[in-house]
Amino acid sequence: MSNHEAHRESEAAESFGHDANRGEQVPPLEPKRRAVQALWVGDGAEVGPSIAVLEDAGFRVRETAGIHELLESGFVPEVVFVEHTDGDRWLRAWRAARAAGGDAVGVLVVRSEPDASLLRVAMHERLADVVVTGDLIELRIIASRLRRRVREHREQARRLSRLRRRCSRLEASRRELLRQVDGLAGGVASAYESIARGMKLNSMAAQFETILRQDLDLESVLRTTLEYALKKIGSTNGAIFLPNSCGDFTLGAYVNFDLPRDTAETLIAQLADSLAPACEGHRQVVAVPQACELGVASVDADHWMGDHALAVQACWQDNECIAVIAFFRDPKHPFGKELLPTISLIADTFGRQLARVVRTHHRHKPKEQFGGGGGLMAA
Repeated sequence: MSNHEAHRESEAAESFGHDANRGEQVPPLEPKRRAVQALWVGDGAEVGPSIAVLEDAGFRVRETAGIHELLESGFVPEVVFVEHTDGDRWLRAWRAARAAGGDAVGVLVVRSEPDASLLRVAMHERLADVVVTGDLIELRIIASRLRRRVREHREQARRLSRLRRRCSRLEASRRELLRQVDGLAGGVASAYESIARGMKLNSMAAQFETILRQDLDLESVLRTTLEYALKKIGSTNGAIFLPNSCGDFTLGAYVNFDLPRDTAETLIAQLADSLAPACEGHRQVVAVPQACELGVASVDADHWMGDHALAVQACWQDNECIAVIAFFRDPKHPFGKELLPTISLIADTFGRQLARVVRTHHRHKPKEQFGGGGGLMAA
């Protein structure tokens, strides 16, 4: 056994002996874990026994007289032992250590029993304890208490770190949840709007079909259809072209909004030979900002309707085109996407009622002799 170890055992025996005589119970040394980082600030005289007690208690002690150089090296103490000196040099050293360590615990080491004024200063400077140099038993008790305090602080720091990591993950989850909720809300809003539009169209279809079913007269059905269209899609020119028994199209009915009154019927009737046959295959509504873009050879940029906004759809029943319905107006007011379902609904509902009228008026004839809407008009 080395002289240093023998010296430690001798001091420990003396400490326990003195403690027994004083009637105090010294807490047993705790199992060694990560050493407590301690700093002893003083001139280093006669501190060997004190540092030995601290090291036995699980402290890793650094001695220094120039604290600023040590702190600038990056060393952060958990406990600081400051030797009391004349003047305020010890106080400046403690404040510097506390500023560097943040949560460092301070112990003032005095050479004799402190007076009341010194104790008040120690309390004001938030020092944890005061110990007299050479009182190794008291130092051992203080060391054990400080080690528990440091461990508790470390555990709190670990819990705080875990909480911060969890909060960070929760915040990330919250942001992701908000993103998903926003997407879901957008999807719900879109679905709601789609359902609302569908319900509106269904209501409109039921309303329009109820109105049309009251008429079995062709001219009345044509007039009612164009009047209803004006209410739903706004001011516009419109025409309904009906096929005759020869397969050609004729003008069934029209509405004039901005064409010259004396030539409107003639101009629109000309479309029965150009626009209507070209659009016979359009079973869905087609809208273009200018009619010349539709691809009808005779309706080019020089045609009187070439620069008009156009929406057109053919009405089919039983695999037969029974009408072509078209709306056209100033290109400043094109037929937007929001109007296309309405136009399609009007055309489809009109087509079903037109087929019903044809069947009613020709119920005494074989189906193959029904002819088109124009044939019905002719009849």
